Amino acid sequence: MINVLLYFAFKYYGDWEKIYYAIENKEIIEREDIENCLRKQKNKFETIISNNYPTELKKIYKPPFILFMNGNKNLLNIQNKFTIGDNTIKKNILNEIKANLEHDVFVIDFNNKNLIEQFMKLNLKIIAVSDKPIQRIKETELFTKLLEKNNLVISELPDNTKARIDEMYFLRLLIGLSGNIIFTEKIKEDKMPWIKLSYCESLNIFSLKEENYNRYKIDRVDKIWKIKNKLKKN
Repeated sequence: MINVLLYFAFKYYGDWEKIYYAIENKEIIEREDIENCLRKQKNKFETIISNNYPTELKKIYKPPFILFMNGNKNLLNIQNKFTIGDNTIKKNILNEIKANLEHDVFVIDFNNKNLIEQFMKLNLKIIAVSDKPIQRIKETELFTKLLEKNNLVISELPDNTKARIDEMYFLRLLIGLSGNIIFTEKIKEDKMPWIKLSYCESLNIFSLKEENYNRYKIDRVDKIWKIKNKLKKN
């Protein structure tokens, strides 16, 4: 079944609906087609029925049938994962993150180069999520640096896909994988989809700014280490 999911991902260019209906309707597959697909596949991958598939993603809307990845996939097994709702972080906040969340993992949009580089300088663990197939970003300097630092890059799109994922559809993967969001600055309008999606998925949202937790009724966090205390209680 694992190879069947891989084949459908390539045949339907990662389109969740088409893959779902192919499975539901028990679409007939030729063995030769699966073997051809396996020969073309260059990346590591985990399917929704694999033992190492992230449990967090099984709870989200339309969980990816397959995740393509390069790098240290053991990062998927680390319990506490966070994503950052800001494009950059001030140095004093970065130092707090380093001191208190050093052994956790940060799920970051691959397109957010500035934030990724800030975290790599501190040797923090990163899962970079791409809205494009891995094949299209493999030649970038950022991709190379991430792997050199023993991080992980993932995408739900097979290499034969030319399109990129719609923003809200991509966010369900980025936010759903982390389960926890930290906003260190005032929440801007372009981040409202993050808030709305987090409400729908019942995720933990943390803020270091008073105007955020007053306005959006999210968790007040005066010091980042309190986040871990809250997670332990949950």
